[in-house]
Formats: sequence, C-alpha cells, structure tokens
Amino acid sequence: MSYKRLLPTTVALLLAACGSSNGSTTNLKPVFFRTVAPAPVATLTMQRQNGAPMTQAKVTLDTKATFDGWLKVGRGTSVKANASGVAALALASGTWAMRISSGVPQSTALVGELSDSLSISADTNRTYQTSQQSWTVTSPVAVKALEVVIYQVDGSGKASYGTTDAPLDPVVLTANPAVPGGNATSVSFSTELFKGSFRAVITATPVASTDNVAPFETAVINAAGGGAAEPQTVGLASGGNLVSLHFADSGGAAVPDAQIGTISTHGAGSLVFPTSGNPSAGVATLSTGAIGPVVAVVEGPNGETLAATAYTASPTHTATLTRYTVAGHVKPTGSAQLTASGNNNYGSVDAALQTGLGAFWDARVQGAPSVAKITDAAGTWQAKLFGGSYSLKAVALHNLPPSAPVAASLSADAPTQDIAVDPGGVISGNLQDEAHNNLAGVSVSVVDSSHATIGSATSDATGNYSIAVPFGTYEVFAGGALTQNVGVSSSAATTTLNLTRFQITGRMTDAALGPVAGTIYFGGGNVTATTLGTYTLNAFQGINWVLFTPPSTSPSLGFAYETNVLVNADTVKSIR
Repeated sequence: MSYKRLLPTTVALLLAACGSSNGSTTNLKPVFFRTVAPAPVATLTMQRQNGAPMTQAKVTLDTKATFDGWLKVGRGTSVKANASGVAALALASGTWAMRISSGVPQSTALVGELSDSLSISADTNRTYQTSQQSWTVTSPVAVKALEVVIYQVDGSGKASYGTTDAPLDPVVLTANPAVPGGNATSVSFSTELFKGSFRAVITATPVASTDNVAPFETAVINAAGGGAAEPQTVGLASGGNLVSLHFADSGGAAVPDAQIGTISTHGAGSLVFPTSGNPSAGVATLSTGAIGPVVAVVEGPNGETLAATAYTASPTHTATLTRYTVAGHVKPTGSAQLTASGNNNYGSVDAALQTGLGAFWDARVQGAPSVAKITDAAGTWQAKLFGGSYSLKAVALHNLPPSAPVAASLSADAPTQDIAVDPGGVISGNLQDEAHNNLAGVSVSVVDSSHATIGSATSDATGNYSIAVPFGTYEVFAGGALTQNVGVSSSAATTTLNLTRFQITGRMTDAALGPVAGTIYFGGGNVTATTLGTYTLNAFQGINWVLFTPPSTSPSLGFAYETNVLVNADTVKSIR
C-alpha cells in the first residue's frame, strides 16, 4: 500500500499570500539604487556514514521575509554540493529553515534527508555526516513486500511539519527493501540518517491473502550521525488494533459506498499511516496495528473531507458516523430574490468541516468543501453532512456578494438552516499604465480582516474589474500591490478604486558601487538587471515588496529586501 502524504509539498521560487498592512512607509530611494552587501558564508560538508562525500547533495534554504505581519515573500535558495560534498552560500545574518537532500539514488543506498535550521552571523563551517541503521524486521508469517516510511519528529515525538509560515514535508525516506525470494519471515536492510530524531512506520504484505500483519510504528529513533552504527530490531505482529467505521443516514440506512471515497487512519496529531480503505456495504475496517490513539479521516469521492474523528483503537473498536440532512434557504435582506446566471445557476452553499481537533488538524485536514447547489430563486438548498461542526457560506451568487460564514453543529436533521445574505456593495475600477493604456488580465482580489479572500476578478479588455462584497472594510491586491482601507457601506455601496501601474528604473550595486547583474523579484513578477546593474520594473500603485538577489557568479554577496514600499504618483516622481 503506498504512503499517502497529508500535506502536499510545493517547492516554489516565491511564496506570497494576501493580507493586511499597517504602518507602511515610503522607502524608495531617490534613484532607487540598492546595494547588495557582502554576507556571511555558510560552508556545509555532506558525508556518508563511511566518510564518502555526497557529491550530488543539495541544500535548500527557505529565505523568507515577513511583509506586513503575515504576508510572506521570499525565495528558496538551492545549492548543489561539489565533488568533495561541499556546498557554500552567502546569507544575510539570521536563522533560516534548511533542507538537506543526499542526492544518493535509492537504488544504490537508502539515505534520508534532513530538515534543520541554520543560524548565521559570521562565516561558518558545518559537517553533516550520516549514521547507519542496520535493520532486522521479523514477521510471524511469510511476507512478500515491506514498505518503510521514515519521518522526522519534533521534541514531542510528532511529525515535524515546521511552522505555519514554512510548512515542511516530514518524510525523509520511503523505502521498499528487498524481501529474500519474495517469501520470508525475516528481512535485513540498512538505512542512513543525518543526526536528528525520527520514527519509522513499517507495513508488510503477507504472502498468503488470509494472513494479516499489523502496521508497526517505532519509538523515536535518535540518529547520532557522525558515522555511528545503530542496530534497529523490529518484530511485527499479526492482528493488532482495528477501527471499524459504519456509515449510516439518520434514518438508519447505510450510506451508499459510492458516496464515500477513502478512509485513512492517522497518528493522533502526527503522520498518515499506510492503512486506508474504502467501505463495503457501508462499513470500513482499518488496521492500526499497535497504535491506539488515531484520527480517522473520511474523504468523499472527489477528495473533499467529510469527517475527521479521533478514536482510541482496540481489537474490537466500532463506531458509527451518522449523516444528517441539512436544508434551508439562502435569503437576501428584504424581499429580494436570487437571480440565475445561465442554466438556472443560482449559486451554491459551501459546508467546510471544522474538525474540533485543534490547530494541527484544522490546518491539515482540508479538502474541497462540500457543495450544495441552490436550486431556485427562493434560495432553496439541501445537503447531507456527517455529524459535526461546519462553517456554511453561500457563494457564487449571481447578483449578490457571498454571505458571512454561519456556524452549524449537526447532531440531527436540520431542515430549516437558513443563510442570510446582505445586499453588500461593489468594489470596481479601472487599471491603466502611466500612458493611460488599459491593462487586461490583471488579477485583483479582495481580502477581509481575517485574511480570507472575499472575492476576486481579472481585469477585462478595457482594464475594468468589479467584485461584489458584503458591507465592510477590506484590502485590495492588484498585480501584487496592496491598497488598504477600501470600504463599502449602505450609504456608499459602490467604491471605485482606479489603479495605475508605474514604471520604475533603478540600479543594483555592490558595496563599492560596482554594478551587480542579478535578479529583482517583486509582487508583479521579476526582472533581470543588466551588466550595468540597471533594471526596469512595472509596479502597481499601492504597497509593494522588492527582493534583490545577486547572480550565482557573486557567491560572496547576500540578498536584500525592501518591504512596505509605497508606490504612487508622488513616490515615482521622486525617483525620476
């Protein structure tokens, strides 16, 4: 059974999100020069357990800066090791999240990765050498395959996902060691891990379909690194704990299997185990091995999260998840009715599950919310949801903004769950460059005080955009620039926000004012400085960020940020 990751990992050059802004300053320089100064150099040496250099190792540092409190911008800096297993890079002083990959093919050796942090204020040298774990795994019955998933853990022994701002993939190694003859009760193999704390989840596939071998999770493995030898002995067992889930509608009938997707078990607050399945006749039974506290996550056929519930597994643990009918009307204020937009599309109701299991699961157990179509102008809607807490929201309404979220706790059928929609207002405007040319295809989004996106649009061929919003005060992102305190109210239901894209020319230099031909990243994209260090970027009116990076041919230079850069007609005038 293949390992399923709970949190997909995306590697990107830039990471940006929408947010609020306070205390912005104008820090454009009179000629927008930017000096990229020399920086401390980290020299990292990567070695195998036997001392051999990791010639294909790669070091990736998540160099993020905080823009305005919670908006994160930055870049992932990756450096490959040389023939001696050495990677060197210049960094601004500070502490950076770091990932080391060995670059060793798994067909050659099972060498894991490492997530670490690098604090630097002066030139520094570090050596990362693995230790070797010699595994002996025994089984009470003959097996034909093993899957070993090794993941890094934090101080509490749970999977280390990093911070909210810089989520990490805790898995450092996934291996399928060879089983002698494809039929054995004892399997031996070796892995190598950098110094750190890890756990391993081992799943065996028995030769006989009638046999059962329970999944096994090790205690914390504290790998010493530094070339140490570390024997690891694991004894698998048959049977083990089970979680048997029954799916039933409120009337008692079994939920059709086709309406349930995959059910998976997770360590309570930790990693996805390689045990998952689908219901048969409304029942799914999953083996959790010797692991007791688990969270069972039920997904719909399209991957949406239907339920997430904690259980203390036992050999005979049984639970029933009951699905209730919830229905009502989406009601505009007053006597207004909804209008359709083609094919009687009146909009829909999203029902996003609230796990109640804490921030870890709220952040990680997410899928597409359950959607119920609104069927008529009276706003009629109906859905079937498993018992629990939900946030209901009317969205994609043709003539109205989305509703405010409505909290609903389901423990019985709820046939009168209405959702009120205020008429709200519209934020609209025109996007142009300095020559008054209309700008099409520019992304515009409206964000509320909780950093949730209320609505978005793309400027049309005439540069116009329009976004319906509830009454309130918002922030608008256009082309990567932020405009604050944009409000609509019952007395001013339409707010016009016209924005100009300005052309800014500058020069990037080193400390001696020599030219630096690097790359400049900003909210609207990136540009490359010439060999003279000069560059031109097109930034939208509003609060911007700019990241200056030197070329790889200047390894002693760091990078530099400008945050809270206010761009408007006055500031652009000041640099010309």
